[in-house]
Amino acid sequence: MRKVTQNAINAFNAGGMMSEGNTTVTNGLMYLHGRLIAKWNDQGKLEISDGGYGVSRTTAERLRNLKGVDLVIKDFSWVLNGKSWDGSFKVIQ
Repeated sequence: MRKVTQNAINAFNAGGMMSEGNTTVTNGLMYLHGRLIAKWNDQGKLEISDGGYGVSRTTAERLRNLKGVDLVIKDFSWVLNGKSWDGSFKVIQ
């Protein structure tokens, strides 16, 4: 895991803030290149999205390091927790 990813995950989980390279975390929101890819919803559950990037290794690295997220790229498509995923916001149980 890259250092920027570890810093982002730590800040996101702690409700903190960080900005490094292409990743920003603030107020329970994680952005990649200015696009929202992870947030804590009103019920305190994690929601993730690919931010409209489609299949991207950087997006995958940031998201797969969040608790409860098993994200892989298979045949140029997302597979989230064993099921095909279109990249739109999804609540992680």
